[in-house]
Amino acid sequence: MLVHATFSITARCARSGAFGIAVATRVPAVGAGVPYLRAGVGAIATQARTNPYLGIDGLELLAQGESAEEVLAALVAWDPAIEERQFAIVDARGTVAAHTGSETHAYAGHRLGEGVIVAGNLLTGPEHGHGPISWPPQRRPSTARPSWP
Repeated sequence: MLVHATFSITARCARSGAFGIAVATRVPAVGAGVPYLRAGVGAIATQARTNPYLGIDGLELLAQGESAEEVLAALVAWDPAIEERQFAIVDARGTVAAHTGSETHAYAGHRLGEGVIVAGNLLTGPEHGHGPISWPPQRRPSTARPSWP
């Protein structure tokens, strides 16, 4: 298993139903080990001591109709090294669930929002890893110049 110092966002668009995962890490080719997505089914980001089967098997469970919470419970029960892992799940209904193991590299944590999860490990401190998030992000007022008559 690989150790990734990782920050990710896993989300489902409420309007279109499309899934997306964005991930940044110090390890090259992170796209080969963290994101798992299937259209109409869900998205799973698995990081820290990455176990690809959390993504592979998790998507299969989602495809069988299990919710994000049910998949989380099944994966936690299945993986004997679960406390070394971090993963985020968004299902087809936009329900979210996440796990940050007690043995992941400090500082690690995740935040849940409506249809979105941000997760990270080897962060600078707890202010980056816990609590609710606001989603979608608040829009800034337009800086466009007003049209003149």
